[in-house]
Order: sequence, then structure tokens, then C-alpha cells
Amino acid sequence: CNHYQLRFRVADSTASFVMDDVRLEKVAAPPNTLGLLDGGFLSNPDFVENHKYWKYATNSGYITEDEGRNVMVLGRDKLMRQEILDTAVPNKSYQMSFYAKFTGVASVDVKIILRMRFQNNDLVYGPCTSRVCNLYERPLRTKLRGAGTWHHVVADEFRMFGNYTEWDGSIDFIIFELVPLRLPTGAEFRVAKFEFTDDRTLAPSTSLSPSAPPTTLMVKNVGYIVKFAGEFRTVVHKPFQLEQTGEPIPMNRGYQLCEIDEVEGNKLNEFPSRMNFIYQQKCVPIMGGNPTVDVDPRYVNLSDLHILNVPVNASIVEINSEQTLGGDLLLLSDIEDEVCSTFPNPYDNDYRGADRYNPDEVPSRFKPDKPVFARLPDGSYALYDQRLILHENTLENPKMDGGGESVLRSTIRAAKGFVAHNQTGQNSGYHIINDKNIALCINEQPN
Repeated sequence: CNHYQLRFRVADSTASFVMDDVRLEKVAAPPNTLGLLDGGFLSNPDFVENHKYWKYATNSGYITEDEGRNVMVLGRDKLMRQEILDTAVPNKSYQMSFYAKFTGVASVDVKIILRMRFQNNDLVYGPCTSRVCNLYERPLRTKLRGAGTWHHVVADEFRMFGNYTEWDGSIDFIIFELVPLRLPTGAEFRVAKFEFTDDRTLAPSTSLSPSAPPTTLMVKNVGYIVKFAGEFRTVVHKPFQLEQTGEPIPMNRGYQLCEIDEVEGNKLNEFPSRMNFIYQQKCVPIMGGNPTVDVDPRYVNLSDLHILNVPVNASIVEINSEQTLGGDLLLLSDIEDEVCSTFPNPYDNDYRGADRYNPDEVPSRFKPDKPVFARLPDGSYALYDQRLILHENTLENPKMDGGGESVLRSTIRAAKGFVAHNQTGQNSGYHIINDKNIALCINEQPN
């Protein structure tokens, strides 16, 4: 084919743009066999076509050469992922193997996960009893020992989710993921040459559409300021994209959050992209999840922000790691800095307008304080969690109520302060509201 058509869409903009470094790649093989592994569903299984067909994102690995063959290199919090909906055969049994080598750590836990998201129309006889089914196959979870040498890893045999072409509904995607778990900083996990034990079987249908979103959205000198409640939160360097389609969404407007957790980015590999916006009247996941805190001085005036420069010798520990996977830090050192006196008082924050389940909700009163950032010794930034107030409760300085007042403040909602009273038309007593900010107390200290 000697004729090509390039299509562009610039959302909500009349700006012009310039194209640079356009490349056309000639493919000799037929489209339905390009790079497809014999007997399997993976395209480009030995990475000879570089990153093609493997999803490229901030948490993806990179391709390099090792002993004369291309390999994918994964570091801490990195994974490899491919969309396989067009190449997988329903209800077919598969068994795969691959080669792996790691450095910088004595052993590595590694897993393979296949995830299908299915829009279910049959809540009685369908694959699940919900409108949206998240189905999983886990053919591999193993520990590899012996750094610096190649391992031949063989996964368990598994079946591709059953005959899903006969289910009542539609499939959003089927994702293949390989994840090395809890790699320390500086460690590397290298993957080479996937193989399947079965004879070659072509998929029932093929598609020429790319399986990954465009990677050219990243522009070095472009930044988007992200705000919450009107206040600066972070800078991102590419537009937000829909997880399902990769479609960029306009960045010149506000969106209502409909689902979010406090895990940074895609660290939850089995449940990625857990930041959802209301977009076109639907609650949709945003690719990449909750963005990293980035106070980039090229796009934000630092003098307009509350920033604490944490000393190099300060003691900082990670807390709550099972829930936020390294996203919560606790500063143990006392900070003597005049800037602290300029920070807002966390006691007077009022979040009630944002909680429709709160009986005292007053939308006009939702006005959280201006955020406070910490510049950590390594140059990165963290956001102060104003919902957490620490009280000393030690043998030397005990808190006489054991923290009881703080527990009541975090659980009881009443029309007048935090005092229990009678509600009209309801039974008298306390209103206990689980707002996920419940105070916890430790009322003892080891000798």
C-alpha cells in the first residue's frame, strides 16, 4: 500500500500543531500473523520488534539487548502488560514458559495475571452477579532464587476464561500482566522469549488497531496543573486518558471524582487505575491512577505554596505500607522552622459539604485548607495529610482520656458541634458515620 491517511483530533482547541519525526514501518508478514507466538496469544513474544504490542506507560519496563537477544527490563514497581482480546481463543487451554534473570536481590517473587472485564447483561446465569465482571486467571506465582543467571520459568496450564463469545454481554478487554513483586530500588528483573507448549492456533478474529494508547502524548516542556477544591495538588505532563480506550480527555475543565483510593499510580497491579472521573455521565477509570505529587517550579510559583524543606538528617519512616504501598510517610524529627507558623490549622478544616452521607452536610462549607507540601531530602515532594493528628500517649506524657475525644470527633456527627442530641423523627443518641477517618488509639506502651 502506497497511500496513507493520518487522522488527528485535538479536543476543545483551535490551536495549530506541528508534526515531527513521522516514521512508516513496512511489515512483510500478513497482519494476522505479525509477531504472534506459535500456539499462543502473545504478540512480539521475544521483543524483536522492540516495544510493539506491549503497553507503554510510566510503570512499564524498557527493552535492551542481553547476550545477543532483546529482553524487557523491569525495575521497582514496573510490570509488562499486553492486550490479548484479539489473539486469545475462548475456552482454549494454554501453558507458557519464559526466561528470566534478576540482579540486585537474592530472590524474586513473580506472578502472571490475566484479567478480563466483562459488561454483563445476565445477572442470573452470567459469569457473575454484577453488571461488571472482573475475572482473573493466575497461571503463575513462584519465587525465583539465584541472581545473575537465566531461569526457565514454566507456568501452570490454564483455560482462557471459558466460552465467553456465548455470554450475554460484551468484553472491554483481556489484559496479560507479568509482575515481579516488591523489587528493591536498584534491582532489575529481565524477561526474554515467551514460548507456548501447544501447536499454533490462530485466533478467530484479528484487528489492526493498536493495543496501547499513543505514546507521543508525553511532551517534555508541557505541564498540566491539577487542582482539588480549587487548590494546587500536582503537575502532570500528559493529558489524563480513559483506561478502557486510551482516549485523552480535555484538560481545560473540572471533573467530579466518583471513585478513588490513596494508592499512588498503578502500584495495585491487580486493580490498576483506581481513580475515576464522571465523564459523559459515567464513572470511568483514568489510566495511571492517582498521580504522583510533583511540584514542578516551571509551571507553579513556589512562593504561592506552603512548602516545608525537610532537613537531610530528618528521620522519616514508611507507615501503612500494606494499604498504600509506600505512599504514606511519617516524619519523626522535630522541625524548627519559622515557616511552620504560617501553615493552616488542621483542626478547622470542614469537609462536610463533600459527604452526602453526613447528616450535617452543608455544601457551601466545603472549604479545605490550602495544602502543605514537604520537599524531601531526595528532591521529591509529599503532601501533608491534614486528616491525621498525632497525640503523644506515653508513660512520660500520657493522654489522660486515652484519645477518646479524638475518637468521638471522628465518628460522631451532630448538628451542634460534636455533642450527642435528639434528632427529629429519629431515635435519640449518637449518629455514627463511617467516614474512613476513624481515629485509632494505642493506650499502652511496652516496658
